[in-house]
Order: sequence, then C-alpha cells, then structure tokens
Amino acid sequence: MAQTYSKAKIEHYLERLRVRSKAYCQQSELAELKEVRQFLLGQISANELIIKELKAEFGLCGVNSEEEGKREHDIELVANEEE
Repeated sequence: MAQTYSKAKIEHYLERLRVRSKAYCQQSELAELKEVRQFLLGQISANELIIKELKAEFGLCGVNSEEEGKREHDIELVANEEE
C-alpha cells in the first residue's frame, strides 16, 4: 500500500478537526452542558494537539495559524472561567 498523502486531503482533515474543536468550544459555553465542560475542554485540547502534530509532520506551518491562535486564546479564557 502506498505511503503517500495529498496535501489537499490532509488540509481537509485539519479543517474537519478545526470544525470539531469549534463545536466543542460552543458546547462548552452552554449552561445545560456545564457538567461536561471539563471533558469538552479536554477534547478541544486534544484536537488542537493533533492539529499541531499534523502541521509539523507535513510541513503545513502557515495554514490558518491566525485563526488557531484566536481559538487557543478563547480556550484559555473558557478554562480560566472554570477556576
């Protein structure tokens, strides 16, 4: 089996991970999901780590880095509200 990956396919997968992280972030702000907020924040952190690893592995360092920085800042704000 070939060990090649197209850049477009990887970028598409990264975008799906970003959409998932954004959905988790929105869910973490809902009052009715307060009990699972820490779980959602963990999911966001895990997705962000996967995104960073894929970008580093495949040399996609410039892909949407501004939006990711904003999302990481938003995650930190939500986590700090918990404390």
